Amino acid sequence: DPDRLTPAIVAGRLERSRAAHLPWATPLQPSDVAAFFSTAGSLSLSTAPRSLDFEAPASQGESLFATRLHRSAAEPLAPILMLLLALPLAFLSPRSNAKWLALLYAGGGGLLYLVADGLLTVAGQVGYLPAAVGAWAAPVMAALIGLTVLLYSER
Repeated sequence: DPDRLTPAIVAGRLERSRAAHLPWATPLQPSDVAAFFSTAGSLSLSTAPRSLDFEAPASQGESLFATRLHRSAAEPLAPILMLLLALPLAFLSPRSNAKWLALLYAGGGGLLYLVADGLLTVAGQVGYLPAAVGAWAAPVMAALIGLTVLLYSER
């Protein structure tokens, strides 16, 4: 009840004041409280380190925020990896009979990357995998597969 009188020490003396007017020293910000009680949205990059440092309220586990930090570096690699998976199509001869195979590799490889990336990220966020493994496993595997196929397609 905000109208209830509560004893408080103000300037070294004991006084009675209303609970709504008591000073409260905390790093908690109104935007943090609003975000805590709002519906789950996307986790911003600035919220993740603040939650890991216990400066912002957190309703999820530490693995979610740690995975988000790693994903902020891994996510920009996705377009490059998609191009890497599609690059063997550029080396095909126009008279080659392997066009469909290369097209299936590029499309299937990209789809497989997206599915694996999503699954491994969720596994990292819920704590089944370490955060770094959950965020980086799919991009590293896609890069290795893409580079291997690219090297063998130049022959």
